[in-house]
Amino acid sequence: MAASSSTPSSRISRFLARLLLFLLLLAAVDYGLGRVIDHFFRKTLYGENWSKENWLLSRPYDVVCFGSSRTFRHYIPAIMQDSLGLSVFNAGANGQYLYYAYALEQLVLERYTPQVIVLDLLPNYVTKAESAEEELGRMSSLAPYASHPVVAGLLTSGKFNEKLKLRSRLYRYNSRLLSLAANYFNQPGAMDNGFVYVGKSKFRPLHPFPDDLDENPAVVYDPERIKVLKKFIRSAQEREIQVVLSFSPTATPLSPKIEEILSFYARLAQETGAPFIKIVSAEHPRFYDQTLYSDLIHMNELGGRAFTPLFTAELKKVLSGRHPL
Repeated sequence: MAASSSTPSSRISRFLARLLLFLLLLAAVDYGLGRVIDHFFRKTLYGENWSKENWLLSRPYDVVCFGSSRTFRHYIPAIMQDSLGLSVFNAGANGQYLYYAYALEQLVLERYTPQVIVLDLLPNYVTKAESAEEELGRMSSLAPYASHPVVAGLLTSGKFNEKLKLRSRLYRYNSRLLSLAANYFNQPGAMDNGFVYVGKSKFRPLHPFPDDLDENPAVVYDPERIKVLKKFIRSAQEREIQVVLSFSPTATPLSPKIEEILSFYARLAQETGAPFIKIVSAEHPRFYDQTLYSDLIHMNELGGRAFTPLFTAELKKVLSGRHPL
């Protein structure tokens, strides 16, 4: 009986060759389809689960306001533009905090140089009131921009398996394909450069600052977050952009813990040379009116219309050199 011409080593070689061919084909499909999806994604600017980042990055704006849902609800671009004579974009995002703002700022600075960057501060931007892992986990909307090293670094937290996932262009869009298809033909609608007109909403005593939910009465600062905040300020200042830190009103008086953190921000403003516009209800009692709020720390549209002119007047003083640090 003739011996088989196939040896174990030759079978392994053929298997490895086929596996390599399959992986190369898979990589080619991933890259090709990923490029096609990326092309259409960059053109989706509006709609539900909207690609707000694309809108911000699609053209240069003179003033960009960064921050959380408080930024999103409190700063009305149309009012600011009429007063300043500059184009304004509200880049605030629901559920996003400092790391998101820093990553988005880096994407902006890669494309254009605004004249002014405003960062509305939350107390937990510099404290351990919420885990960094949870905060970073909410940043998946930035996955399509993972080619930027800062974005990739924040999304992966240096973990090898996460870095490997983001090498796939299709993986970057795995949670956005349906919204991409739905949003492609959408027009701006009732949106004002990032601000959505939601009208007057009924006040509910919900959603205090995360630091006020922390049972520890002492402020516990987070050195890594403080470092990122300083990078946010410095990277803009290095491009001669006027950076302005801000804090907007709340429906109830601030706790001693929040007051202490605001004092920290005031010292940071002095250290970095970034003006700090702090508008608190204790100094402007009309902002204790609950009809201006949807909850304890978020104003509704009426509140935004009351706050924005006041903030813009202070911003104009900064730009004219009349606002003290």
